[in-house]
Amino acid sequence: MIVDGPDGRTVAGVEGAPFSYQEHTAEAVTVTVLEYAFPLEALGLREGPIDLLLAGQEGLHPPVPAAARRAVLDGSGTFALEPILVTDVDLEPLLLEVPSRPACIEGGGCLVARPIDDVLVCRTPCPEPPEPTPPMPPTPPELGPCLAGWVAVPPATDDDVPECAPWAASSECEAGTAQRPGEATCTPVGAACPTSGRFAPGLPDDGSVRFVDSSAAPGGTGTRAAPFARLDDALAGAGSSTVTVALSVGTHAAPAAWPAQVELRGRARRRRP
Repeated sequence: MIVDGPDGRTVAGVEGAPFSYQEHTAEAVTVTVLEYAFPLEALGLREGPIDLLLAGQEGLHPPVPAAARRAVLDGSGTFALEPILVTDVDLEPLLLEVPSRPACIEGGGCLVARPIDDVLVCRTPCPEPPEPTPPMPPTPPELGPCLAGWVAVPPATDDDVPECAPWAASSECEAGTAQRPGEATCTPVGAACPTSGRFAPGLPDDGSVRFVDSSAAPGGTGTRAAPFARLDDALAGAGSSTVTVALSVGTHAAPAAWPAQVELRGRARRRRP
């Protein structure tokens, strides 16, 4: 609140309406009220009379108000504050006495930015610092894309991340097969053994030799290309004549009965070095 009267100009900090003007004079007094959206402390002012300083002294000009009102007191006891333009208030001559920076610090205060214009003002006591902003959650590591021959393994829980493995898990591979990196199934290792290589070499394939392979499909005719699957099939109908049977590499079940003359020709399994 700014009061212009016969004794000059005075300034008072008023925290809120209503306010009163105690001095009485026969001459008219002009009262100008500056309205802010902040309390006095945030503006760096105090409630009550505020001393004006001379030009050149260390002080603080009041900030530009959000609105202003003015009234003329003529001694009648009644007055009305009428809105005026903010630009009609000359703030330049108003140099308000505020604590200097050393005095502010010595008094336990802190210099803080005035919210209306970022001018540093003294706050006593120092305001409590705001709570720090919680940190952002860490970003899960990115381990992909996987290199050639590796596959992505989905995480087991929500707290895990996808990983890369040399190959996907699978059941145990059969003999002669293996699981290659990057493949989920077992595949044969190398080329399949030729059928002729499973029997002893030098055997004729003219019907005089009956070939038996325990891994062959049922229904074979006994030739090298379509061998019998069982010894029982090869010895059927042999009677008393001599029968030559060629056994493949592997294990064979004994027949139900042996004829009088049987010549078995097998092939030894090659030992690994």
